[in-house]
Amino acid sequence: MLSSPKAKSVEVELLKAVFTTNLSKDVHLLERARSVLLSQFLKSADANLAYLGLDMLSLLLDNLKLQSQ
Repeated sequence: MLSSPKAKSVEVELLKAVFTTNLSKDVHLLERARSVLLSQFLKSADANLAYLGLDMLSLLLDNLKLQSQ
């Protein structure tokens, strides 16, 4: 699903699932979510999508911080 979602809302929920669950331990899945989908949100000209990207980035960083403790 990460390679062909159709709606931005689906992408957001997929990113949340990857970044906040044990799915983030799958290196390939995490890299795909981070490098492709998250960067698309962060680079978006749409302010709402860019905000969602920042929110997802915050989730990712929080999860990585918890895993390192």
